Amino acid sequence: MTPSVDDTREFCELAAREFVSREGFAFLVFNRETNEILGSAGLVRPEWTVPRMELGFWICESHEGRGLVTEAVSGLIDYAFDHFSVARLEIRADDANVLSCQLPERLGFPLEGILRNDTRSTSGELRSTRVYAITSRDQLPA
Repeated sequence: MTPSVDDTREFCELAAREFVSREGFAFLVFNRETNEILGSAGLVRPEWTVPRMELGFWICESHEGRGLVTEAVSGLIDYAFDHFSVARLEIRADDANVLSCQLPERLGFPLEGILRNDTRSTSGELRSTRVYAITSRDQLPA
């Protein structure tokens, strides 16, 4: 489903406020030829006392499988280590979302565990979350 203009504006305004307050760092994924927004990737839920962050991402279904999210998240890994000196970087993915689970595996993030029945879907169904994490950029393949 394509977000409305109002939804997009609201997302951008929230992202800007979170960026300034250091509560989250969202970046948009664009089509380089048309400048169409295709998705977003960001560093979310920072815990500055550690410091640790979570990588979040989404992409329009019509653009899945093209490497755009892999490229964006790879850049954010470098950004997190270079600009925030994170001690831990996590990717959490719904256990049933095959594509979201494949991304951290493809990038070399080890699976730390599965949080069983830790969330509910919008329809109320219990869902499980896979937690992948690295504590050093050196853990990733070259």
